Amino acid sequence: MNMALEELTTAACDMGRWHLLIVALALPFIMVLSVPLGEAASDFPAYRLYQYDLYGKSYGCRQSRLNLEAVAPLPDSTIALIDENYRYARRCLVYRAIELTVHHLRSFMATTIGGLLIILPNDWSKVPSNQIESFQRVEELLLRESIDFPLYFVVESPALNSIFESLSLAASLTTNAQTGAELLMQSVTGVGYQVVAATTSDKPKTLQNVETFTYYSSLLSSSSVTSEESSADQRPTIVIATHYDTLNVAHILNDKLLQTSTAVSPEAPTVAAFIELLRIFHRLFTRDTLRSPTFNLVFVLAAGGAYSYQGDKSFLEEHLEGQSDNSLLSNVRAVICLDGLGVESEGGEPRVHVSKSPKPGSDLSKLVDYLTYGDINCSESINSDPQRSRCSPLATLVSKKINLADEILAWQHERYSIKRLPGFTVSGYGNTSRDLWRNSIIPRPVNIPLLGKRVEWLAESIAKILYSELNLSDEILHHVLSNGDLSVSTDSLSSWVDYLIKSLTSQGLMHHRLPEVLETQIRYYSLGSWLDGVTGVVRGRADKRDPEWIFYDSSNTRLMAHSVKPVLFDLVVAIGVCLYLSAVYFVVWKFNWFTGWIWRFAKVRVSHYNKTM
Repeated sequence: MNMALEELTTAACDMGRWHLLIVALALPFIMVLSVPLGEAASDFPAYRLYQYDLYGKSYGCRQSRLNLEAVAPLPDSTIALIDENYRYARRCLVYRAIELTVHHLRSFMATTIGGLLIILPNDWSKVPSNQIESFQRVEELLLRESIDFPLYFVVESPALNSIFESLSLAASLTTNAQTGAELLMQSVTGVGYQVVAATTSDKPKTLQNVETFTYYSSLLSSSSVTSEESSADQRPTIVIATHYDTLNVAHILNDKLLQTSTAVSPEAPTVAAFIELLRIFHRLFTRDTLRSPTFNLVFVLAAGGAYSYQGDKSFLEEHLEGQSDNSLLSNVRAVICLDGLGVESEGGEPRVHVSKSPKPGSDLSKLVDYLTYGDINCSESINSDPQRSRCSPLATLVSKKINLADEILAWQHERYSIKRLPGFTVSGYGNTSRDLWRNSIIPRPVNIPLLGKRVEWLAESIAKILYSELNLSDEILHHVLSNGDLSVSTDSLSSWVDYLIKSLTSQGLMHHRLPEVLETQIRYYSLGSWLDGVTGVVRGRADKRDPEWIFYDSSNTRLMAHSVKPVLFDLVVAIGVCLYLSAVYFVVWKFNWFTGWIWRFAKVRVSHYNKTM
């Protein structure tokens, strides 16, 4: 019996040696496969901070590659200790837009963090006004500075909110840890996220052969040429100009978010008003029942307005340098620039911005008086009798000299004033060109009825100048412009605003001409039924040796957020695996000793059993 037990024990030990080795090696894989699978990664569209160069100075984000661990911000009290208890240099900081301030941003720029991801609210109408203003100041700083780390914007979503809450909880536990052991345990057991941007290069590439397209259209008077005028082109001319491109921190985001006429960028309603004025005066110039005005009208829809009005510069260079007597701009009496007409001004009154006071008696002065008071005699009446109620102001006159030392002009009319063409800008913005709403991505409601009233106010004021030599009363002009197809169409304005929201973006992202339907509309109102009109497109390019502007790609991409464990967790797991494999190796290596001990133990038990029997 002892012999049989010994043989049985030996066979069992030999079999157990191999069974133990197989089980020991397969156990880690079984444990991994037994873990329930979850959503390990989330992806969402992201928009890099807009990047461009203007007159040799860099603006916006200079980096695009992002592959870093994401972290939530620490409390304000610990921000000063960033380098000591939280290393942001190799991490992507995730911040909610409503919590980010200029102070935070400047501290991040000073410490050169790895990256910054800003989560924008899905509904700005629920955000308090003080937080909106705080973020607008952040936008202002971002547009004025050069950022050396990758900076992306994303719109909040349930998945993104879940990730941010997880990161915030980890940051809170890290901050509240009382001992090193607690901090170590949190580092081992915590769950993190790796944020990866789908970009192919570290730095964005410059866009080649970018052109600006400036469109112009003229309505020429059909009245008889006077002895002082050799042709119809030399008649007094009024220029109506605006720009159609935008400048904000995330342009494509602006188009994606703003899909209704209740939330638009400032350029959309202004361009819509520009098209409506072109329609009204096209009808007025071709009306058989009304005498033709003695003025010509030139409409200019310029590019590059956000980049010191580069489109207007190209337009003026083409039509003024080496111009002939038949140039469209040979006898310009006033340039009316439109900007931010959809913005509700403080006090309700729009602003008329001038570089200097108009010369008394000039057409520019008369036009300013019509716009500000509705009557050319009111400016003198106000000075002599400020209490006259009939001269209540319709707009506020704001005077600001041109700063020739600043290469970035504040207002569009300044580009024309430099070329000695008198003009002004009609705007909904206040005393400064750097209004916080002017370049903001935050949606702002547009009041279509108010926009219609401003178009009507502009049309009547311009018509008074056009027919000033025909002695038509203001009542007649008001009646003509308030009835039939000459009246302002709010339906047309609303339709254009809805369309332009989805069409207008940054000049660097448009790359091409205006949408065909808009370009066709401009041509039609000039040539559709008035064959003497002139229309055209001025293409502008940056100088190859010393470019005025440079645009870059990689403005939109997708971000992947991968669920990962901290690096310290990997170290602990590696140590555990090494200890486990060492133990398995020791057991297999000393297996004979273990089997011998088991055999001796079994023999002792059998002997004890035999004695008891």
